[in-house]
Amino acid sequence: MSNSVATDSRSSGLTYSGTTDVAPSDPMRIGAAVPYAAIVVSAGVATLKVTSIQVAGANLIEEGYPSTTVTFPTPSVGPAYLDFYQSGGEGAAFVLGQDPDPKNITLGMAYRRAMSNGARYQGMLSIICRS
Repeated sequence: MSNSVATDSRSSGLTYSGTTDVAPSDPMRIGAAVPYAAIVVSAGVATLKVTSIQVAGANLIEEGYPSTTVTFPTPSVGPAYLDFYQSGGEGAAFVLGQDPDPKNITLGMAYRRAMSNGARYQGMLSIICRS
């Protein structure tokens, strides 16, 4: 049996990380991101299917990532990484968590991203994914 839940950004607000100076002339600023995704759980394996991640900062809204898929061997295993996030570079990290309602899953995401004008942003968010 397979269960699918979709992200519902109306159910929780965005939360943000603090700023970090990567180099004195290149600080990462606080930004915002919204993932468009669905989580499918089948036979104990959770698959996060991201259709787009929109990143906001520097008075811009840009696509942070195109379509991608992240697989968790079990819903509680994580984080799962995109690009160079794990080594301190740009990219994203995803975790899944339990919601008080067992039909829902909470998606957590942290990211670092350079915008097209060179400004660098980072942030964190959590979204309740409803079945």
